[in-house]
Amino acid sequence: LPEELLQGIASSGYESTSRIPDVYDNGCMWKESATSLDAKLTIPGLRGQPAACLAVEFATTTVTVTAFAMVVWSCVLKGEIVS
Repeated sequence: LPEELLQGIASSGYESTSRIPDVYDNGCMWKESATSLDAKLTIPGLRGQPAACLAVEFATTTVTVTAFAMVVWSCVLKGEIVS
């Protein structure tokens, strides 16, 4: 599709961060556009924990968030990360 058609188009949604089947906690709110990806994690078990327990890892085409070295959210990007 031409870039002109994609301008202003965005999608958003919620995903569960629970590893328990059939538990949908909507712990991750995400919003994506042609040029950015925003994600907000709301994980009740992490409230009050030290900030150092969280890590964000960027690979060429993925982003992964870990808490206490366990993956809590990840996504595959449409293209490579540009710095």
